[in-house]
Amino acid sequence: MKVRGGLSKIVGTVLLMLVTVSMGVVLYAYMQNKTSSSVGNTLPQVRVGFATIEKYFWRGDLVVYVANHGDQELKLDKAYLRVGNEWVAVKSSLPTSIPPHSSKAVIVSTVNIPPGNHELRLAGPGGYVGSIVDPPGSAIMDYIGTITPAATINSPITPASGFLAKFYDIRGLEKVPSVNEILGLGDDRLLDERVVQQIRFSDTVSGLPRWGLPQTDRFAAVFEGVVSVKEKSVLKITAVSDDGVYITVDGKVVINGWRLQAATRYEGSITLSPGNHEVVVVYFENYGIATLEVSLDLVPVTQNAFSVISITGKYYDTTDYNPSNPDYRKVLNDELPTKFFEDTEQAIDYTDHSAYGGKPWPFTNTYRDVNCFAAHWVVKVQVNVPGMYEVNAISDDGIVILLDNSKQVISDWTLHGPRQYTQVIYLSKGTHRFDIAYYENYGIARAYFNLSFIGNTNQVVSGGWEAVVYDLTHYTWGSLNLNELYDNIIQGKFPVVGKYRVDYIDFTDHAVYGGSPWFFSGHGTDYFAVVFKTTINVKDYIVLNINVYTDDGTKVLVDGNVVLDAWRLQSPHHYSAGIALAPGSHEIAVVYFERTGIARLKVDLYPSAPVYAGRKDVFTLVINDPSAVPKDFRITLINEKGIIGEKEVHITGTSKQVITIKVKGDSLPTRGAIVIWGGRK
Repeated sequence: MKVRGGLSKIVGTVLLMLVTVSMGVVLYAYMQNKTSSSVGNTLPQVRVGFATIEKYFWRGDLVVYVANHGDQELKLDKAYLRVGNEWVAVKSSLPTSIPPHSSKAVIVSTVNIPPGNHELRLAGPGGYVGSIVDPPGSAIMDYIGTITPAATINSPITPASGFLAKFYDIRGLEKVPSVNEILGLGDDRLLDERVVQQIRFSDTVSGLPRWGLPQTDRFAAVFEGVVSVKEKSVLKITAVSDDGVYITVDGKVVINGWRLQAATRYEGSITLSPGNHEVVVVYFENYGIATLEVSLDLVPVTQNAFSVISITGKYYDTTDYNPSNPDYRKVLNDELPTKFFEDTEQAIDYTDHSAYGGKPWPFTNTYRDVNCFAAHWVVKVQVNVPGMYEVNAISDDGIVILLDNSKQVISDWTLHGPRQYTQVIYLSKGTHRFDIAYYENYGIARAYFNLSFIGNTNQVVSGGWEAVVYDLTHYTWGSLNLNELYDNIIQGKFPVVGKYRVDYIDFTDHAVYGGSPWFFSGHGTDYFAVVFKTTINVKDYIVLNINVYTDDGTKVLVDGNVVLDAWRLQSPHHYSAGIALAPGSHEIAVVYFERTGIARLKVDLYPSAPVYAGRKDVFTLVINDPSAVPKDFRITLINEKGIIGEKEVHITGTSKQVITIKVKGDSLPTRGAIVIWGGRK
């Protein structure tokens, strides 16, 4: 008996040790891999008395229904779980606001949360709502945010903007197959299926991506995307195609170029109401050159985005004050000695040569001719819709435009013939002021200013650019290893000329190509490089459009990845690219170099509403690396109404896998969660 009792104690001790070690291993693994974080002493302690957690269910993640029984709005912004004795902040669909006497679902991540009884607290400024929850398992991976019609897994799950593209072999079909025949093709003719951010392909045209297909003759492509519209807008579509292209929006034909042809440009537009709209692009190539470019531009229908409050003009005689180059700062500060005219004006659109457009200068009825003068206009505008605006100007001779007394929008204070200028800027809601300085020496006197609304998407460049200028004088150009040059520039291995801050990137040393003079001193405009950097904050999914005009080389990087590559010796050339961005902060870098000759760089960044790859009623998951997921798992789509789609998945092979799930109604895109759970590797 004593022996038996001793063995019992020994066994009990060993079992306790094993349990302790096992729990330690579980907690260690949890602590090592958790996406949550310890909250320390910041946990809210006050319970909200007028709200409760009515029910919950677990489907990979927790779906918790919160009821607001009170007469005031309930705001919640953080989720906490107590795992063991530790409170941790966990990922969730918060923040949210729940109106009085209503309820709403909140999704709480269980990635790396061990099964068991845990206390949940959903907290806000007024306190927390809590309950005990007992998830029977953990999610393998999840994404909480906007469920787009398509997503990719490169670990983690990433919503896909752009188009879901399918490419088909059409050998054996008619020379010009019908659109319906292409749309009806099956997997037996499928060459490839993938998500593309832009429809820009060619097998021959320089600067366009290649198709990446086993054949570029006798093939067809179908691109599907969803445009999410927040306000009544006009969708403008431009296509260049060789051979046929056919584009519909919600089943309505916008462009029909379904024929054999050399590269041909088409344009179409359609007015869209708020909501989600399906765009389908169908293309075919017979033989020869295979090129397709499609661009979408969503322009809100806004009649009163802004209004002009006033335009005042003051005019100065510069005959005896350096008429070929008066000091623009004195023009802007109204410090020139001889003012001969002042008036309130309706617009700035003047000329003394009607062939260049415009109307006669306002002072021509006086004694004054239109040579040797300067003007200072103050344009005040009231912006009702914050967003991107375009400034257009024409000048002969010099012009400088400032925004709100500080930001330089356009600067070309030189003698020249009529030139056009365009600059995209962001204007917040409220009153803004443009100060325009202009001068005319002799000859044609032309001045024009116009402001137009582009769209109310998020501001792109915030606070200007940090610029570091490097001296490349002693670089060994004979080797012409441009990759090595790029690496040395971004690593800062060249002597620094100076560090600066600029409002925009639009510089030149040859005025005929437009732009402002280069901003740095102490070095010429040959043999130099500049690295520009800025950070942008994005509130919603956007496509960041990038336009570059460069001589010599430029690379544009977004979050460390090269998005536009024009890194070469060249005369002035235009380039464009685009990238889909998720909400949050993003770092933009522009790397530029100039060897000799023309030094020209203009970079425009502007956002547009994204096109979500796929269809409204089908969710497509592209698994590029099957080793990132279990062989067998369940994928569930959840929004605040509950489960909108689910599927059991079995992975076969090691190549790319494409999974489709039918969703309830035209649900996508929608706020919610994509959850992978229930499997083992």
